[in-house]
Amino acid sequence: MKEILAFPIWRNGQTTNAEFITLQSNFDNLIDTVIFYYALKDKNNVNIVEGNITMDGIDYHDWDGSNDKAFDYVAKKLGIQLVY
Repeated sequence: MKEILAFPIWRNGQTTNAEFITLQSNFDNLIDTVIFYYALKDKNNVNIVEGNITMDGIDYHDWDGSNDKAFDYVAKKLGIQLVY
């Protein structure tokens, strides 16, 4: 889990701040494609939004398998900012 720059998300009739992201690899063919499952969470570790993002092509080939680079990739795709 990594901290993100908090931002509001409309959910179930109210605004909730997303403050953390979790990430796991659901599929990796070890050739050219990996699918990451992500969840944006509130301060109480409750999932607000979840989904999947695919890394493939040159992005996959440039990825060294590190968690940090996976988080950076997914954050960029989602348009969110990780807090370091």
